[in-house]
Amino acid sequence: RSVSLLELLQTLVRVAGKKNVVPRFAPARPGDVKHSLADTERSRMLLGFEAGFSLTEGLTRLWKWRNGASHA
Repeated sequence: RSVSLLELLQTLVRVAGKKNVVPRFAPARPGDVKHSLADTERSRMLLGFEAGFSLTEGLTRLWKWRNGASHA
């Protein structure tokens, strides 16, 4: 499924437990990609890969791992 940058930001803010994060909107720049959607069918066919959890769960796991990891 497609996810907008705004939806991704809102999910990250929720996962990180942040408040008062306000996105800054600006005019498009030359070279900006307006839409991008990955087709994972080939990786499923060749590698047997299928996502095991949702974007929210994946970001939650990443956030917990990153904040629990040792940063030497």
